[in-house]
Amino acid sequence: MSEGKKDLGKDMEKAVKEAAEESKKAAEKVAEKGQKAAEKVAEKGQKAAEKIAEKGQKAAEKVAKEGKNALEAFAEEGQKASAKAMNKLGDMAENVKDSASDMASAAGENLQSAAEKIVDKVRDISGDAGDKLSSFAKKAREEVQDAVEDAGKMLNDVKKKHLTK
Repeated sequence: MSEGKKDLGKDMEKAVKEAAEESKKAAEKVAEKGQKAAEKVAEKGQKAAEKIAEKGQKAAEKVAKEGKNALEAFAEEGQKASAKAMNKLGDMAENVKDSASDMASAAGENLQSAAEKIVDKVRDISGDAGDKLSSFAKKAREEVQDAVEDAGKMLNDVKKKHLTK
C-alpha cells in the first residue's frame, strides 16, 4: 500500500512538473505575442510621428517661402515707390508714403492668412495622428487580449490533460 502511495506521489509530482513546464511555455508564448504587438504599435507610432513631422516641415517651408516672396514683392514695390519719390517733390513724397503703408498692410494680411492656414493644417495633422495612435492602441489591446485568452485555453488544456490522468 505504501509503495502505491509513493508511485502515486511520483506520478503527481511528474504531472505537476509537466504542467508547470507547459504553463511556462504558454506564458513565454503570451509574452512573445505581447512583445510583438508592442513592437508593431511602436513602429506604427514612429511612422505616424515621422509623417506628422514631414507635413509640419513642408508647411513651415511653404510659409517661409510665402513670407520671403511677400517680403521680396514688398521690397520691390518699396524700391519703385522710392524712385518715384526721388523724381518728384513735395506732394509726391506724401503719396509714396501712403502707398508704402497700404502695401505693408497688404503684406501683413497675407502673412496673417498664411499663418492661419498653417495653424489649420497643423490641427488637421494632429487630429489625424491622434486617431491613428488610438486605432493602433486598440489593435494592440485586442492582440494582447487574444494572446491572454490563448494562454488561458492552453493552461486549461494542460490542466485537463494532467489532472484527469
